[in-house]
Amino acid sequence: MSFPLRYAHLNVLVGHGDQRAALYALGTVSYPHRPARDKLRILQTLAHFAFAAEADFTIYRVSRAHPASEYVDQAAGLIDARYADPAAWREHLAGHQDHLAGLPSHVPEIYLAVSLQPARAAGPVAGLLAAGDRARRRLEDALGVGAQRPIAASEIEALLNAEERIHARVVNAFGVGAARRATTDELQWLLRRSACRGLGEPAHDPHWQPGAVLVEAPDGKVAYEPRTTDLLRFANAPILEEPRALVVDSELGRSFQAMLTLGALPEEALFPGRAELLYEPLEEGVDFPVDATVHVRWLGNRQAINQVRKRIVDATNVAADELRSEHGPLTHAAEENRALAQELEVYLQGQARPPLLQTTITLAVGAASRAELEARVEALRDRYQPTELYRPAGLQPRLFFDCLPRAGGGTVDDYTDHLTIEQLGALVPHGTHHVGHRHGVYTATITTGGQRPVYFDITDAPREGRPPSILLAGTLGSGKTIAAELLAINAAMRGSLVVDLLDHKPDHAFDRVPALDGQVNVIELSGDERYRGMLDPLAIAPPNLREDLAASYFMDLLPGASEGWETHIRRIIRAGLDVGETSSLRVIERLHADEHPEAQQIGQALAVWADSGLARLAFGDGAHTLDTTAQALVTTVRAPDLQLPDPTTARGDYDRLERVGVGTLKLLTAYAMRLITGDRTRHKVVLVDEAWFLLSSRDGQRLISRLNRLGRTENATLILATQQLGDIGEIENLIGTRFIFGQETEQEARRGLALLGLDPNDDAQVAAVRAYRKGRCLMRDLDDRIAEIQIEVADSDLLNILDTSPAAHTAQPA
Repeated sequence: MSFPLRYAHLNVLVGHGDQRAALYALGTVSYPHRPARDKLRILQTLAHFAFAAEADFTIYRVSRAHPASEYVDQAAGLIDARYADPAAWREHLAGHQDHLAGLPSHVPEIYLAVSLQPARAAGPVAGLLAAGDRARRRLEDALGVGAQRPIAASEIEALLNAEERIHARVVNAFGVGAARRATTDELQWLLRRSACRGLGEPAHDPHWQPGAVLVEAPDGKVAYEPRTTDLLRFANAPILEEPRALVVDSELGRSFQAMLTLGALPEEALFPGRAELLYEPLEEGVDFPVDATVHVRWLGNRQAINQVRKRIVDATNVAADELRSEHGPLTHAAEENRALAQELEVYLQGQARPPLLQTTITLAVGAASRAELEARVEALRDRYQPTELYRPAGLQPRLFFDCLPRAGGGTVDDYTDHLTIEQLGALVPHGTHHVGHRHGVYTATITTGGQRPVYFDITDAPREGRPPSILLAGTLGSGKTIAAELLAINAAMRGSLVVDLLDHKPDHAFDRVPALDGQVNVIELSGDERYRGMLDPLAIAPPNLREDLAASYFMDLLPGASEGWETHIRRIIRAGLDVGETSSLRVIERLHADEHPEAQQIGQALAVWADSGLARLAFGDGAHTLDTTAQALVTTVRAPDLQLPDPTTARGDYDRLERVGVGTLKLLTAYAMRLITGDRTRHKVVLVDEAWFLLSSRDGQRLISRLNRLGRTENATLILATQQLGDIGEIENLIGTRFIFGQETEQEARRGLALLGLDPNDDAQVAAVRAYRKGRCLMRDLDDRIAEIQIEVADSDLLNILDTSPAAHTAQPA
């Protein structure tokens, strides 16, 4: 047992003797909730590499504490300093950072060390001499009389050439964006963190580089004498071996650690399912960090077949011996082993001629106390059942060193198992929970894996030309409104222009948020005569939408109208627009004066509506309308007189007031469209609460389509909060990020799952969605990653302001 490394050059690791390896960092993949076909592709990615590696390799799945201290700096750059106060923005982020610092969150990182074959000298004689030299050095090392030799410059050059070939194989298997060469900073972290398991993150030396002294080799050529202490200093913590545990005195304090190994893996296991032994137990089973190390000895097909045939012969002999014994066979294990080995032989003799992988899997657990360590070990063992986890008493130190970055693979062979490339892929060591953006504003936590934070950048979709709409769907009390307001508040704090439609209860709280004091313009509308014409569709709508919006609104007021009526209405509206008229009252006058009797009849009907309650908002002279040049960060529109139908009511069953209410929402949406046109360099947000009315009608869907087009061209994001999903099949491709909160009915839950791309017939998931409340939901981001999350309002005072539930404002007894 000794420190495994002598030297590191770039991503090339130099161990003892002829041990050499290249170290790579692999990307994780968001794994949960993916359909089975996608999970099979993820399995095939790792299996493809295992097939093509033609070398021993080690996979390290290690946990890094979430870097909460970096949050403010990474999110500070999201500000639009033209419209927001940088100091106030950083103060807002600092509150998030304080909350993040208290979360026990960690994220997995994946590293891959692939053995580099030592350079071969040219020619058969030289090759024999080189092989003899390597054998002699191994014998010297085994006897303890070997001396470390300088590394020839020519060997370094040969190793770099070999690394290029391995790098090509790694990138070809995992993809250009999912695999890269590891850095020396990452190597430093991998070495230092091993002593700190269960305590936190080690310190970092930004100036460190592994060094070597330039020397002259015996043959007179240039060579390098590694300064091994440059590496050893990061793993020289005192280690005390206790029965089945280690006590490590690290730079962060005393760490109690246990090394566990996986016993015999099940010969048959479902995939997706129990076969995912390095994903499900570590990501969903426990909420504390666990490191996993997978050492793989790559056996070529011919060598693998020889070993399997030997296994068949051994099993046959055991079975024969038992048959000849007096008691006969006590179990069928020998016969079963022979049958399995024969199946494996058939597999290896298949057309692809795959390799066999001699694999050892070690799990490392750390804690700040013995009691906590024992609790974690038991929790991990429970999660892995029926697979056995061993905790070997005499091998704890060796397994500890086997989990360090190595150039020669593991040294403990007591718990090896032979896996096919597909079985290795099914372990899914690179699967994880991830959703949202890498950089953004703290918005939620993932409910499994230790409260991992979810960051969200609301400006990303319109900036990148992707679907800019955000959908939040859920029943009353599910938390969708608070989530929508939280997204809008974060946007306003960074300098986005926010238009809030519609707060008719009213319960939106933008004007009560201290950080937005003086930055919120509240517009209250009613059916009072003084508000006449404030939402005249011919005045507030964008020019290219005026005819359609006005005709749609007028027809909504006249539910029994024939198709011919719409023809007359459009003809009259167009005639007025052609001469620059932007007044709905002027449309009524033109209808009265028209020679066609049906047009006169329409004018009489609309005249009644023009003087009826909330409908007065739509009929004006075109001069007295809402200001379409917003100056405040947030403009929120309240219409306390607005009456909306129940989301489940059919459109044909709306009463008079409900028809006016739905029509008024369309006008307000058009007003929002006017507000967001203008400066394309500024990001805008339109929040539409009670958006089911847009989702359930063709006119509403057309408005969403137009808002989406505006979002892409005008740098705007549309937030739709709704109780009912309605029929959104035609506009599904326009919606980017989706949040499905708790649903009241089974039908709505299935509809929500289908919208996420999940199986709507999964009864367990349907039941889970129906049970979601208080901000728990399923999120699907722009990259189609899905995770169960909990919306988090880091500031408790802000949460109290936003929470409109009766319980939140019930006086507590003294």
